[in-house]
Amino acid sequence: MKKEGRMTIWTVNLDKNVSRSHGRAIPKRFAVPSPSVNEIAEICEKFNLNPEVFPDKKYPRRWWVETGYVEVDKKMPKSRLLVKISNVLMEIREQKGARKRKGSARRR
Repeated sequence: MKKEGRMTIWTVNLDKNVSRSHGRAIPKRFAVPSPSVNEIAEICEKFNLNPEVFPDKKYPRRWWVETGYVEVDKKMPKSRLLVKISNVLMEIREQKGARKRKGSARRR
């Protein structure tokens, strides 16, 4: 049930591999491949949105996939928040990828 002053962010809303008709809520250029509820919750914690994670829930349009969602305080429009989350998530993944590449270069 929807709580007053809270909004639901499904992993599907940010997933680059999902079509708009199946739940992606932002343009593909802002979306990220296969985001996890833990990644989303971690970023929402940085934004002080008091995230509450529900990892075993299924998005209604994709009932066969257990995606999960994060419920957060509503402090801005959902579309703006989703773009901010995806931008931070892309930065985090780029940094992790850069670290992995540096580590593999040292091993040679």
